[in-house]
Amino acid sequence: MPLNSTAAHLAAEIAAHDWSDAPYRIDRAGHSRNDDSDSKRTKDLPADETAKIKTNVMWNVAQVMAYSDPKFDVNDFAKACGIPDSIRLRHDGSPSGTIESGLRSHQVSGGRRYAMPGSSANPAVRIAMNSYGKDAAICGEVKLHQSNSGFKHNEARMQPRTFAVTTWDGMAYGEGYIRNLVRRGDWYVVEWDSFWAVDTPYPCTAPGGRHYVDVLM
Repeated sequence: MPLNSTAAHLAAEIAAHDWSDAPYRIDRAGHSRNDDSDSKRTKDLPADETAKIKTNVMWNVAQVMAYSDPKFDVNDFAKACGIPDSIRLRHDGSPSGTIESGLRSHQVSGGRRYAMPGSSANPAVRIAMNSYGKDAAICGEVKLHQSNSGFKHNEARMQPRTFAVTTWDGMAYGEGYIRNLVRRGDWYVVEWDSFWAVDTPYPCTAPGGRHYVDVLM
């Protein structure tokens, strides 16, 4: 499937930029060493190291596109960015899996759900919904009362772009990314950027090595 116009523009810009001297200087978008005067020239990277820089740039941009567009194809995007075949493909020409592995995602029914851009900067939060019931955990109905003794503590941990798991009786029933805490009278309600009920509830300890910051409701 063709890339949408935004993805195509981003890929074209990444492909056009000369990344070979990226560690040694800053320059405008679309920089090319062929246009440099002798006074501006610096040392440059070998081709394989230049490709690694371009791939890292591609991955960061692709994370945003994959989260925003459910039809986004990261392999097509990487190709359009000019990522070498040696990184993208196996010897038989099929995708190697390297490109997909560079994006943060969650396994859900029917495939992958990509992580919210910027969420890696915040620790994952485990929200214990025992006071509100299992249905609230499934639906993501999270609210904090400002009179609660732990309100300031919880508010600080539920920042925008935080990945949160809603639990009841020690089991995870929902997952999502916090957009904001919105005040409703004496309550603060979680507004989700995205939220989904998990296909199969799981014990919320530290699956896959993930460690959580606790929010007790």
